[in-house]
Amino acid sequence: MRIRHSRSLLSLGILAAAAALSGCNSMSAQECQATDWRTVGYEDGVNGYTGDRIGRYRYACSEHGITPNLEQYQAGRDQGLREFCKPANGFRVGAHGGGYNGVCPAELDESFADA
Repeated sequence: MRIRHSRSLLSLGILAAAAALSGCNSMSAQECQATDWRTVGYEDGVNGYTGDRIGRYRYACSEHGITPNLEQYQAGRDQGLREFCKPANGFRVGAHGGGYNGVCPAELDESFADA
């Protein structure tokens, strides 16, 4: 029971971070400093967002003299893309009329797009 509770809290924390960053034009200095950039990158990857999304975070945080950690963001995004780029998800995205931005790594791209 305790493990489920911890996982629920972790999931809630990830969702809160994603929600805060989705409107990142108004990120506070504290949000920019406290953000787990690996988690943000993972969420962006798992949602199939392009890599230029980090630019939005850079812009929002630059107002406070803070630079997002690109290395952590990219590592998280790469991991998230491995989840996003599964063939079953390619089918789901296509079946729901979603678009594909060509974000999958080369070794996963064909099977994702074919599905």
